[in-house]
Amino acid sequence: MIQKLEKIVVDAGLLLMNHQNEITVTSTINGEVTTNYDIIIQDFILSKLKLEFDDYEYISEEIQRNNFDLANPTWILDPIDGTANFYRGLPEYTISLALAIGNKIQIGIVYSPVLNKLFRAEQNKGAYVNGKKISISKNSKISDSLLFLSSYKSFLNNNNENIYYNLIKTFPNSKITRSAALELCYVAEGCAEGRVFANTKLWDYAAGCLIVEEAGGKITTWDNDMVYLGSSKLIATNGLIHNELIRIINSNQV
Repeated sequence: MIQKLEKIVVDAGLLLMNHQNEITVTSTINGEVTTNYDIIIQDFILSKLKLEFDDYEYISEEIQRNNFDLANPTWILDPIDGTANFYRGLPEYTISLALAIGNKIQIGIVYSPVLNKLFRAEQNKGAYVNGKKISISKNSKISDSLLFLSSYKSFLNNNNENIYYNLIKTFPNSKITRSAALELCYVAEGCAEGRVFANTKLWDYAAGCLIVEEAGGKITTWDNDMVYLGSSKLIATNGLIHNELIRIINSNQV
């Protein structure tokens, strides 16, 4: 199965790369851009999946559903994670696909067409990029840690701007790329030590979180709950800086 899924996602990435001069903005809501290719890539991938797995359910950023049950086999798709970057010609965007069965993510695939990096993970089988096994960073020094964050607006919308300020104060190497799935893969690959989500959706993190876990990392909610699917506030780390992030969040949370 995993090889078929990888081919579908890579083919979708080639479609994106070959038509970047045909992008049009279809909507802008609260600063979030949607393009014609968000829909084109979604329809391309789902049409392929339905041919092979017609009885599976699906959730996509562009087809949001509130009545899903992850106990049933469910595809979780973000056709372009980092649409604003894609639209502006920046390289930090990905295609993210996950499969949930029994309320657990079983497969996660994240593809960066520009970087030509294909990340994948299967439950209890490790995490890989372009076929090479990857693992999380062993760094535990806060001052040397690279931390990815949600946008300031995401923290502000939840009255948690104090958390944002304290995170960037404690972690001087903080960064925002606006591609959550790619940032999670950077954590899994050992290029960064953590990622904090302030107001996120399932399709933003489903594939990437499995990749982090299979690379040896740790995922919890802000309340340090290991059951995180469906939560909008998450922490993903190499495990070594996790407690410090929990401390900062709990001491500043409104």
